[in-house]
Amino acid sequence: MTAESMVNNLLTEACINQISDIYFFPRDNFYHIEASNALQSYNVADLTNDESFAIMNFLKFNGGLDVSERRRSQKGAFNFIYQNKNILLEFPQ
Repeated sequence: MTAESMVNNLLTEACINQISDIYFFPRDNFYHIEASNALQSYNVADLTNDESFAIMNFLKFNGGLDVSERRRSQKGAFNFIYQNKNILLEFPQ
């Protein structure tokens, strides 16, 4: 599965469940992905480091962020189309 399709699946599920935040928690050999909305938190998936980096780099690139920067927070945004609606995704600093 490509990074683009993984991101599209993740964002589509986020729209369906009215998710406001998605978190990537590093573990020893993988990343644990969680999401939350106003009512609860969800366990989304446990992904390999390679899959997680591919997703994060895809999001960074589309958000206009520096893909090589891993130590500092960055600010960016991009649009995602869901059911013919334009959804703004923001990466606050």
